[in-house]
Amino acid sequence: MFGFIAKQLYIRGFKKGVREGYKRGKIFGSEKFVKSNSKLLGKYLDFYNKVFNFTIKTNKASFEKYNPPSHLANNSILSRGCLYVIGERAVILHRSVFSLCEDGWVSVTPVILRSLLECFTNSVAIVNKDSEYMAFKYYAHDFLNSLLDQDFDNYTKEFNTKQIDFQLQRLNQQDRDRAEKYKSEFMKNGKPRNYWYKPEYESVGDIFKVCNDKDSEWYKVYKNLSMSIHSSFIGSNIFKDQPDKKDINPREDLESTMLALVSSSRSLLEITNVRQQFEKLNLDSEVNQLIAELLTLNESNKIITPNL
Repeated sequence: MFGFIAKQLYIRGFKKGVREGYKRGKIFGSEKFVKSNSKLLGKYLDFYNKVFNFTIKTNKASFEKYNPPSHLANNSILSRGCLYVIGERAVILHRSVFSLCEDGWVSVTPVILRSLLECFTNSVAIVNKDSEYMAFKYYAHDFLNSLLDQDFDNYTKEFNTKQIDFQLQRLNQQDRDRAEKYKSEFMKNGKPRNYWYKPEYESVGDIFKVCNDKDSEWYKVYKNLSMSIHSSFIGSNIFKDQPDKKDINPREDLESTMLALVSSSRSLLEITNVRQQFEKLNLDSEVNQLIAELLTLNESNKIITPNL
């Protein structure tokens, strides 16, 4: 009897999950899960790629408008730099969502989608008001925290101090005076801080309010995704078509895959739109076209995403 049980465990579990391992792009022997389900997932992948391509186009437009020898090269230099860094991060997260969906790990994507929303709120907090000063706070936050952390050696602290001072020199005099005061108060307080955007915004919810999100739909999504970050009982099971089914192997979660692809695309579109509007890149018509396509996807398949 025990021999039979051991054999069945091997066949049904270890053979697929541990001993034999698992080849990337395969779910239960089905190669390239998303692409092989083109009838159901093709339009979501198409929209996913369109948003990605729009983000690349936005980055090129920014380069052509602002990089030397452009006379605009020194305009909003800190805030544009931060938006560039955030944009890079957002694209990497967006592309990783597809990799997870392709390989049958869509239930992990809420963790990535939550990080994408952090990219969005950081972007909004920077550009909404006093963008260069807020960009300095965003940039300097981790460096300032390190100066108060005993785990960092003197060499690292000296390097981080130089990074902060370099960014200070790039500000105009008014913003520099304000940033110097912020730095001084930060160090005088003597305690690391968790949130770079305080006191201008008390919480992430306050940042979402800037977006005229009257019903706080985005904030509700943010809180739901946060459950996945913390691996709560419910959070560990969202983005599973059958939450009660326990399986450590790749899963075919078609509906959740649709939701993951469109949610990632929607978030990246918003992050990119913040940048293109702030930098006045004149790409509003393309944004509107993509939003119209998104609404078509929502209506035809009842995929619900927040509207800003």
